[in-house]
Amino acid sequence: MLPTLNGFTLLPFPANWSSPPAWQRAWENEVAAAVTGDESRQALRVNPRNQLSFLLTPWTTWELAMLDDLVNQAKKSGTACAPFHGRSSVLQDDCSANEAVLQDNVWGFAAGDYVFFCNLQAYPVALLWDCIQITAVDGATLSLASNVSQTYLAQSLVWPVLYGEFTCKDMSIPGAQRGSVQATIRELSSPASAATVYGPGEGPAVSGIGIMQIGSTFKPE
Repeated sequence: MLPTLNGFTLLPFPANWSSPPAWQRAWENEVAAAVTGDESRQALRVNPRNQLSFLLTPWTTWELAMLDDLVNQAKKSGTACAPFHGRSSVLQDDCSANEAVLQDNVWGFAAGDYVFFCNLQAYPVALLWDCIQITAVDGATLSLASNVSQTYLAQSLVWPVLYGEFTCKDMSIPGAQRGSVQATIRELSSPASAATVYGPGEGPAVSGIGIMQIGSTFKPE
């Protein structure tokens, strides 16, 4: 059975850093007419949507077959998820149960997020990974919904998970056993929490003809 997460096809493979992952973000501003008649811009969202393009290169025949099946499934649904390559955190201690201690919670993991583990020491002979939901966060300590399937050593990397629209170029076959895939995942909505405040608050009192608030009627995605 092919791995999925919340209905999204999961691509658990490490990125090929011979072509570094390319990260972009977009607020998707909109052109609007200013009060004076000049062109102005208004933001459609407070937090940007992330987009990540990365190269996946299978090194074995089993990995090529699995990647081919995952790409076909993701193309049919149009969505996929993957470790957020280039945005990893580092384990402070060995992780062998349902708690992961990071050197620093630089990503800002929160309860409800998923964290991705991968045993890079075993790759490409075997692809050993876990993707587990976080139930609580205490500083840089993550409490997990279940135990990991193996021990991940201190200094190993862990990643947040990026969900979104999936696109990829056609698979190239330079040899009999590998075919690289340049994949792109583009978030469908900004990763804003429910507590995020959208739009301006109450405006200041002014004299004269008053002021105009632009974008105050937009709702969060």
